Amino acid sequence: MIDEFERNYQSNASIWWYTRWCFLYQMLNRALRLQDVETVITMGFFLRDLHQKIKELQSKSDHQKSFIVYRGQAMTNYDFEKLCECKGGLFSFNNFLSTSTDKQVSLMYAESNADNPNMKGVLFVMKIDTVNAAIPFIPLDDISYYPEEKEILFSMHSVFRIGDIKKIENEVWQVDLTLTSDDDQQLKILTEHMREDLGGGTPWQQLGHLMYKMGQFKKGEEIYKMLLDITSVNDKNEITIFYHMLGILKHKKGDFKKAISFYQSVLDMRQNVVPPNHPSLATLYSNIGSTYLNMGEYSAALTNYKKTLDIVQNSQPVNHAELATIYSNIGVTYRNMGEYSSALWKYREAFKIRQKHLPLKHPELAHVYINIGAVYGDMGNYTDSLKNHEKALEILKKSLPSNHPDLAIAYSCLGSIFFRIGKHIDAIQNYKEALKILEIPDLLDHPDLAILYNNIGAGCFAIGDYLGALSHYEKALEIKLRIQSPNNTDLATNYNNIALVYERLGRNSDALSNHQKALEIRRNYLSPNHPDLAQSYNNIGLLLHNMRDYANALSYYEMALTIWKKLFPLKHPESAQIYINIGTLHKDMIDYPTALSYYYQAIQILEISKPLNHPLLATVYNNMGSVHEDLKDNLKALSNYQKALELWQQSLPSNHPNLAAAHNNIAGVHKRLTNYPTALSFYDKALEILQKSPFTDYSLVAATHNNIGCVYMSMKDTSKALFHYQEALKIWQHLLSPNHPNLTANYNNIAEVHEALKDYPTALSYYERSVQIGEFSLPANHPHIAIFRKNLERLRIRIPEFSAPTTNLTE
Repeated sequence: MIDEFERNYQSNASIWWYTRWCFLYQMLNRALRLQDVETVITMGFFLRDLHQKIKELQSKSDHQKSFIVYRGQAMTNYDFEKLCECKGGLFSFNNFLSTSTDKQVSLMYAESNADNPNMKGVLFVMKIDTVNAAIPFIPLDDISYYPEEKEILFSMHSVFRIGDIKKIENEVWQVDLTLTSDDDQQLKILTEHMREDLGGGTPWQQLGHLMYKMGQFKKGEEIYKMLLDITSVNDKNEITIFYHMLGILKHKKGDFKKAISFYQSVLDMRQNVVPPNHPSLATLYSNIGSTYLNMGEYSAALTNYKKTLDIVQNSQPVNHAELATIYSNIGVTYRNMGEYSSALWKYREAFKIRQKHLPLKHPELAHVYINIGAVYGDMGNYTDSLKNHEKALEILKKSLPSNHPDLAIAYSCLGSIFFRIGKHIDAIQNYKEALKILEIPDLLDHPDLAILYNNIGAGCFAIGDYLGALSHYEKALEIKLRIQSPNNTDLATNYNNIALVYERLGRNSDALSNHQKALEIRRNYLSPNHPDLAQSYNNIGLLLHNMRDYANALSYYEMALTIWKKLFPLKHPESAQIYINIGTLHKDMIDYPTALSYYYQAIQILEISKPLNHPLLATVYNNMGSVHEDLKDNLKALSNYQKALELWQQSLPSNHPNLAAAHNNIAGVHKRLTNYPTALSFYDKALEILQKSPFTDYSLVAATHNNIGCVYMSMKDTSKALFHYQEALKIWQHLLSPNHPNLTANYNNIAEVHEALKDYPTALSYYERSVQIGEFSLPANHPHIAIFRKNLERLRIRIPEFSAPTTNLTE
């Protein structure tokens, strides 16, 4: 068949070959449906011939003004649900569309899929207005390989408006569609948006731009390099276009230095022929600004963005779309600098322009809502952040097809806000909605898919599903390694995330290895004061802190803090987290005055840069409460814990685990003050919160039961104390290794109950376990070991007949 095609194919027979049930029909429609770029390029001549033939024959045909055609097919349950959600909106067929004027034949195809529980049989009833139809079509009665099938063939990317949807029988549904016309306003918006995405130029240039938009950066680079090779060295205009696109592609691949090199070449060539404020330089300066932004060189980014702004504002007529874009870019820069008020102001300027010059449902308005929502999220104003992200999603649902990548971005951003307010299930659901759009064969190497896998990984991490987090982080890493160089700075983010998972899994050496990979990339390819370097130093500091390597941990924390001080002398909110970490390190080193000093500095930064009810401020007060608790200053401890609780109640959902931790801490102070009923009340509230949480922190549940047991023990209610100690033990034995240090205090507590009940053999057994585990898992000078040994020896002396030598546990 292929040999016959190669020998005999002629362009005027394209329809005949397409309708012949051979390799062409299935291969082409599959390639178009799945956006298989290589096949589309290879068979581009045939697609062009087929489309042109349909247009040619349509122009010669006489059609009645309107008529009905039918198409029967199967749809997955998910795709059918999406179709129903879009009722009144647009629905596109990416492939060439075969329909029939014979309803019964089409219904037969729909019914043939009704028995599959995962599918729906769908009969499309399509109303065609021939006068203003936006897509060419042609009856195939005399030119098809099978002329008896009464087929009408529509060209690629036919778009219909969805009408009524009703059930015919069993799992067969009728969906009424109307072919869109040239004056359909929603289609015009969509077409304009797509055209802007595609760019201008020759077909090869448009194809290269399409590869860029689809995330196929390597293929895009190949196309533009090929165009450079075949372009005359005297054609400076074309060469600058190709250099500019190669700069964009290098930027997307994370090779920022080469991107700047390409951009600079373009700038040098253009400045030789145009004045420095020429409108053609605006986009170039903007792209240079974006590259410096990604390199963390914010001053250079702002300088170039402002050059763009000057050019655009002084051009006549003013390009309002470009002006809005540059305001948005400056807003992004201010946001990265932590200057959220300035960022919000710039985003609002962009919004005013977009709102004045675009329809209310235009996709570009949605992008501004996403930016505004993001900066509200940074400011801790999650209510307004959520509202803006929901507006963005609403617009994109109404203005774009349900599988458009911009919708995936909107779902992902909405998920990130849910994640930040602790609604992790909602976050993961939105991430998975985005995943359904992007997880198709030809987008499996798209950078947005890698971002999405990272987001889902973060969601899994937040709910304690560390293996799920690791799986998604590794998927993201695989994509990035396929499409980017091994030293791409974006890879460092993935290594960092994987390291954090390994920390939670107790694999500290693997965690340190991945943190060091991230640090090496960032040291080699970012400026010495880039905020991502500060992140790496901070994360390594945290890991070494947890490993009790306090001296080296402090060194890394201080390197991170040095970067933040150089970048943002006026106090950046991110530096507050470093101050908190250093404060906690000094607390663990029993240097309480220094710890409090760093906590106070964190509060000063947060009060300037964040809303007064920001959850991070609550974290500082909570930590200060812990310091005062260690200092036995119960009243100050209680005051700080209560401040933390009030702030968390204002900024977090009522079932957030932080609220349970706050109630636990307040209860602990009341216990030490012998306010036992009040202590029990706060502990009970902590348990109630944890039980309402979608993903319960069982470690905190165990700690709460243990604390309640301590209160009842102080109240001499040994039966209730024993019950709660044993509830804690059940959970910890399930969660922790047999020699985990958390078990030492629990075994000691249970021993004390049995001793009070005069069950001395059982008490002795639990004291011995407490000492064995303590000696195995805690530092030799840990104060708890001395307490546990003292209890054991006291009982042995008291009841010598039950004594037995203690055996140290081994690995």
